[in-house]
Amino acid sequence: MNYLLHLATIFSIQVLLVQSMNLALGFTGILALSTIAFFGIGAYTSALLTLNGVPFIVAFLAAGILPAILGLLLGLTSLRLRADYLGIVTLAFGQIVISVMQNWDGLTNGALGLAKIPKPVIFGFTFDGKLEFFLLTFFLSTLLMFFLFRLLKSPFGRVLETIREDEVAAMSLGKNTVKYKLIAFGVGAAIAGFAGSLFAHFITFINPQSFVLDELS
Repeated sequence: MNYLLHLATIFSIQVLLVQSMNLALGFTGILALSTIAFFGIGAYTSALLTLNGVPFIVAFLAAGILPAILGLLLGLTSLRLRADYLGIVTLAFGQIVISVMQNWDGLTNGALGLAKIPKPVIFGFTFDGKLEFFLLTFFLSTLLMFFLFRLLKSPFGRVLETIREDEVAAMSLGKNTVKYKLIAFGVGAAIAGFAGSLFAHFITFINPQSFVLDELS
């Protein structure tokens, strides 16, 4: 039973990660290969904050906000590029993130990673059991998925689909396509960061090798 709960929890986290990619590539047509980097940034952010006594809820929010900010900054410098060049830039960004994780020993503990990451504590309740953590992950994942579903069914989401199918047509309708792509990129980065936070607190140990591209397979 514990093994099934373990698999179900990992599956819920991976669903969030895949939906982050789907928002960029599937709905907007952005060839972004930086999802795993934002996943790692979220994981390290949440782990470092909670290891230093910050409450889980604050750390979880920060794990989404920081990747979103970095995603917006990356998007500002790269989203005007053609798809193949954009893929190269975002892939390079991911490699830079891994390099920082490996070499900034004073912050990330380098290749040794971060151990003994605390389980989430919310309103005095510790989610340290397999069932409790699965329920927390399922709830947060469902909440984020509902937000994403509503976003994509809104006029904003329809503009994203128009951009994916024909960006020139979207521009001819007066839509600022770069702005829409930038928002989608930032939201996708935030969702990946939230997934990273859940991953870190579930596994309780992370290192740079946890966030190589193979993690998406």
